[in-house]
Amino acid sequence: MDYNEILNKYDYASPDSIIDRIQHCDFDNEMEAGDIINSIVLWKINRQVKLDINLITKIKNLPCDNVEIVYKYKIEICDILLSLLKTNGVKIAMASTILKMFKPLAFPIIDQRAYRVIYGKDFPRYYGESSFSKYIDLYMQYINDCLDYQQTKCPNIPFNKIDELLYQIDIENGNKIRY
Repeated sequence: MDYNEILNKYDYASPDSIIDRIQHCDFDNEMEAGDIINSIVLWKINRQVKLDINLITKIKNLPCDNVEIVYKYKIEICDILLSLLKTNGVKIAMASTILKMFKPLAFPIIDQRAYRVIYGKDFPRYYGESSFSKYIDLYMQYINDCLDYQQTKCPNIPFNKIDELLYQIDIENGNKIRY
């Protein structure tokens, strides 16, 4: 048996940068230690995402401080979403989570649980060349529908909590993750 041939069939990210960080960390900083552990976990499950620093800067500098002005920057947001979706390991749920972490007052997380509460049906799965544009359109509509849901059904809940509320409603309705 040629073990090198078998090993060469698999493409794993190198753990060298994580090992280097461990060797140079004094572990007095709880945040840095947690970040290293998270890096290890993501490495193990082969879910490391590498975003270009220019894309991260675009997200950070996006002037969307609240949901009411999101559509003013639709072109920029769609461009960012397309770049995120073209990144290995990033689907629309992760892309929306990245946007949410940078701009929590403007972007809700979309996932199958929250989607099911808003629309009463399972989250769609798109394939092929048009899948990116379909997911982008879906998410842009979802932002608007989340705002409408929040304003009509639960105006006392801040918009930045709407995705958490929808997620929990789906759990309380007894639904399960489908895939």
